[in-house]
Amino acid sequence: MRAFLLLLFVAVTASAQDERCARYPEDAFSPTMITEELAARFVPRRMLVMKAFWRSGTDAVLVEDPREVRAMFDLLAGNDDLAHSCGYHWAIVFEDASRQIVQHFHNEHCQPYRRFDDEIQTLLRTYFASVNHAPTHFLIEVELDPKAEPEAIARALERDGRRVLFLQHPDGRLPSLKIRKTARGLEPRKVDEKVWAAVEAKAKEYTLAAIEPFVARDGARIFEAPRSMGSQSGGGVYESHVEATIVFPLAFDESRLRAEDGQFERPKSWMVTVASPVRFSKELEQTLRNASPFVLKAAAVETRSIE
Repeated sequence: MRAFLLLLFVAVTASAQDERCARYPEDAFSPTMITEELAARFVPRRMLVMKAFWRSGTDAVLVEDPREVRAMFDLLAGNDDLAHSCGYHWAIVFEDASRQIVQHFHNEHCQPYRRFDDEIQTLLRTYFASVNHAPTHFLIEVELDPKAEPEAIARALERDGRRVLFLQHPDGRLPSLKIRKTARGLEPRKVDEKVWAAVEAKAKEYTLAAIEPFVARDGARIFEAPRSMGSQSGGGVYESHVEATIVFPLAFDESRLRAEDGQFERPKSWMVTVASPVRFSKELEQTLRNASPFVLKAAAVETRSIE
């Protein structure tokens, strides 16, 4: 029935802005995290609605009806919402068949959408009410040995109605190296964004050049792409800092690294989120431990409301 209502909302409503959206200037809106480009290659198979940041608790709603999941995804995909910095109350998590995750965050007090605003707000309120009063699942954090392979551990834990979601990217379990490079140029006498952009581009070039040998020799891959870490100027010199993170296979020997290569880290564990149809208990933790020798411990998701 809920899937039918979702489809009905989408079919009946056009893309007109409502009065709430009309109160804001056009430049107040920005694309949601589900961009048109992402939507073109991402096919959601399930959706999880959970509390986040301003809201606390382990209760959640898991949706696996393909029409219902698709309807919510399409309302958000390629849409724009009001950019703000006052935090969020909810996370809407979409997962595809390869277990890739796309998350959308929603502030229930101040987040209108440029298109389908009434429909989105109404549907989300329905889901939020379900989380608060009739949750379908409860969230559990499971800590794992880094040697646990993602797909194998998902198969081991997904029994009795449980679902595993990689809310933290599974590559986070791998040895990593954070590489930071700096480029310098002459500080322009007046504001010149082209000069600043050129220096930042040079810093990114240095960073990629530092990554290349690790990729070719050690089988490393980029985990966090080169990104600006700020800039500074003084004494006629302008500096731009860029940082990237690469990950290595588990068997990588870090003794070959030099101090100037970057900041190395070998995680001792990694986390997955399990959506369980029953609340967490010590008995359930033991069940999860019995499912795989790589399970180190499990606990109900600990979130804290700051509202």
